[in-house]
Amino acid sequence: MAYTIVKYDMELWFDENKEVEVIKVVDCDLAISTNIMTDGKVYHVCAKYPQNNLIGVREIQLQSKPEDVEYEEHLTCPYCGEKDVDAWERSQDNDKIDCSMCGSEIEYSREVEITYSTKPIKRNNPIKL
Repeated sequence: MAYTIVKYDMELWFDENKEVEVIKVVDCDLAISTNIMTDGKVYHVCAKYPQNNLIGVREIQLQSKPEDVEYEEHLTCPYCGEKDVDAWERSQDNDKIDCSMCGSEIEYSREVEITYSTKPIKRNNPIKL
């Protein structure tokens, strides 16, 4: 069975007549989270549209020699640079995970710092006796 690899577009779920940017036609099915290389570009499979045999991909840039990423505001993948802005929801302060963008395995550690800010609203004045 032939599958058409296309540039990912969420609207394909809702509009079967939407025009797509075709990247390549292949004779094999590809699993979500698979990385593929074609024509010198790397793509990440992020969606499948079974009703018309489409496979949605996003182009990604993978570092061949990734370096540690330290003291960033967000959890950042050293392979593709994806920033996980919802990482604060993770239950562990240290863990190994797969990057949601490129699927590479990474290890993270989190340091939590809590600060407070205040502003005056209404002063509780003393009663004169």
